[in-house]
Amino acid sequence: MQEFTRSIATEMRAKSEDHARNYMSAVAGLTIWTVNIACLPLERSSVLSGHNIDAYIRRGVKDLSPVTLRNLRSRLLRVSAELVDYNPRRRDAGKKSRYENFVPYAPKELTRFRNQGSTRSTAVRRHNWMTLLALGAGCGLNTTEIVLLPTSAVQSTGDGVRVTVAGKRPRMVVCLAAWEEDLRQLVSSPHAEHFLFSKAERPTYPNAYVTRFLSTVANDGAAFQVERLRSTWIVNHIDAGTPVFALMHALGVKSLSTLERLEQYAAAPGDDVLTAAFRGARS
Repeated sequence: MQEFTRSIATEMRAKSEDHARNYMSAVAGLTIWTVNIACLPLERSSVLSGHNIDAYIRRGVKDLSPVTLRNLRSRLLRVSAELVDYNPRRRDAGKKSRYENFVPYAPKELTRFRNQGSTRSTAVRRHNWMTLLALGAGCGLNTTEIVLLPTSAVQSTGDGVRVTVAGKRPRMVVCLAAWEEDLRQLVSSPHAEHFLFSKAERPTYPNAYVTRFLSTVANDGAAFQVERLRSTWIVNHIDAGTPVFALMHALGVKSLSTLERLEQYAAAPGDDVLTAAFRGARS
C-alpha cells in the first residue's frame, strides 16, 4: 500500500501545484480504509472511485470538522479526476455530501431551541416552532411527516405518548419521555384543531415551506434543522441500546445507511460491554 500511495502522490505532484505530501496523507488514509475495512482490491479504479471516496468520507473518517471533511473529499476527487478519468457527470461520481445536515444537536442546543420557542412573535409561530421541535427531536419524524400529521395521530396514555405515522412509511413511534409533556400541550392547543402543525392549507412543498418558516421565525437567531433533530433522536436511541431493527422500523427505513452515516456520533461501548453482549448472545 505504501508504494501504491507514493506512486499516486508522485504523479499528482507533476500535475498539481499542491505539495505531494498533502496528497500522500489523503490518499494513504483512503487506501488503508479501502483495503482493510471496505475489503476492495488495491486498484486505482476501486480506491479512487467516486462512490468509494464518498463512503470513506461518511464512514471512515473520525473527529474532523465538516469543513475539513469537505476539503479532504475535494482533494481526493481531484486525484480521481486526474488519474482515473473521473467524470463528475457520471452517476457513480459521488454526490455532494451534506454532513452538516445530519450532525446531531448537543443537549444545550436543544435547550436553547426550547427557550426560543417561548419567545416567538405570535402564538401560532410558537406553536409550530414547538411542534417541529417535539416531533423531530422527540419522535424522529421528518419534515413532511410532521406537516401532514393529524392531531388525532398523537395518543397519550398512562405509559407514554404514541404517534401514528401514515403515508409511504406507516408506523407507530413512541415519543421520548423528555418530550411527552410538550406533545400533550401541543395536542390540547386551539391551534391544533385538525393538524398538529397549524396552517390553513397543507403546503405543496413541506420542506421548502418549513425552511422558510424557520428562517423567518428565527428572527436572525439560530434556527434548527428538522433533519438534525431526527439525527439527534436516532443517536439517542443508538446510545440507549434500542434494538437496531426496532429502531429502523420506528424510522420507517429498510436499510442501515441512515444509521451508518451517524455511527461517528454515537458513543462507543466499552470492551467489557461488548464482550458481555457477544458472550451472552443465545446460541
